Formats: sequence, structure tokens, C-alpha cells
Amino acid sequence: MIVHAGVVPERLRPELAAGLCGVYARLLGVPAAELGVDFTELPRGRFFTAGKPSTSSIIAGTVPPGTSDERRHRLLAELTALWCEITGATPHEVVVTAADARP
Repeated sequence: MIVHAGVVPERLRPELAAGLCGVYARLLGVPAAELGVDFTELPRGRFFTAGKPSTSSIIAGTVPPGTSDERRHRLLAELTALWCEITGATPHEVVVTAADARP
């Protein structure tokens, strides 16, 4: 995850990590214990949207090669919904990617 300082409080990060791992485990069949979530925090005011400090966050993940588009789209939608539910962000404030993992 890439977040801007002050946008995603530390107290929410364990819940986010557990939720994100749960979605991956359920949809991709990967044991949650084998997954990891790292938060990279960018200094506030480094990036801007419409002349104001950005509040966007990025969830950058991978999926096994050959993952169907349907499953990938479901993963992206569920990760976005989870993020918005926990953080209070809007879908316009989160970017989610799920690139194919290298074999």
C-alpha cells in the first residue's frame, strides 16, 4: 500500500491488512498466513490533486498468472469496497492494481 501521511491512521492498518489478506485468500485460494501487506507512507503535500494535497491511496498487488478477468475484476472491486468501508475513503480516492505475478 502507498498512503499519504495522515490519510490512513496507524490504528486502521492492522484491520486493513487482515481484510485485504482475507479477500485474497478467499478469492485466490492463497492461505492468508502466506500473504503480507506493507504500508509505504509518503510525506503529506508531496503529491497534489486539483491543487490540494492528495488523499489517494494505492493498493498494488499481484495475482497468479492466468487469473481470469472475472476473478481479477471481483478482486479489485472487493478490495476497493473493503478499503472504502474501513477508511471512509471514496472509490475515487483509491487505486487498486492486480498485475500478473512473475512465474
